[in-house]
Amino acid sequence: MRFAHALAFLLAALLLCAGCAKKQITKAETRPSDELMNPFTANGAEEADAELRDAILALRRVHFGFDSIALNDVSQSALQEAASKLKPKDTVHLWVEGHADERGETEYNVSLAEKRAKVVQEYLSRLGVQPDRLHVLSFGEEKPLVALPTTEAYATNRRVDFRLMKGDIEIVLQESPTVH
Repeated sequence: MRFAHALAFLLAALLLCAGCAKKQITKAETRPSDELMNPFTANGAEEADAELRDAILALRRVHFGFDSIALNDVSQSALQEAASKLKPKDTVHLWVEGHADERGETEYNVSLAEKRAKVVQEYLSRLGVQPDRLHVLSFGEEKPLVALPTTEAYATNRRVDFRLMKGDIEIVLQESPTVH
């Protein structure tokens, strides 16, 4: 009987811990696994053609002001250029990944990051990229580019990143060797 009580207590504790674990990623949609999207695996990436290379360069990153979802003129211009390259590539999907800085509650940051990604998604859609090719993800503050408590780091981390995908394959720029 003691064993049964101990086992029940252990199971209850495990369930409680699992329910309390910090949610690290909230996904508006599921995306292919990171393993499939690793550009350094033999079958996990495809080199972009010239048009998509231009789109990838234009889509490198969109930054936002503090507690803002507004697109600035530079971001709008880059998105317009990228949309013109993406529209004819109907087999290519774009993952729009929202991020926030570490200030604020986790739930708020996840929500803010998702709103940022959706603003970009809606803007690209208005520019003619088919909405079913645009997929939103929110990472909140969980994937900072710079993990420092500084104004510059916060500004760097308030962003939307992009991944171009063709099926389960990420489309990447060809990496060139570093020159010393």
